Amino acid sequence: MTCAFDLAHYRELIEAARSGGYGFAFFDRDPQARTLLLRHDVDLSLEAALRMAELEHELTSVVDLQRAIDRRLRER
Repeated sequence: MTCAFDLAHYRELIEAARSGGYGFAFFDRDPQARTLLLRHDVDLSLEAALRMAELEHELTSVVDLQRAIDRRLRER
């Protein structure tokens, strides 16, 4: 697998982790075994951050989309 740094590749990574038995969690507690914490910085585009959050929500049901958007807007 090569890294294209795009949403299609990000989807592949999340799907590979899920099929490998990994789960996803927030940073609000210590991770358990086989748990991944998704963290990324999107500094240039709120729209890109929204697309990533939507993809994460679709694939993991972990991302609180409104909280992510609200936090990003407060940081501007």
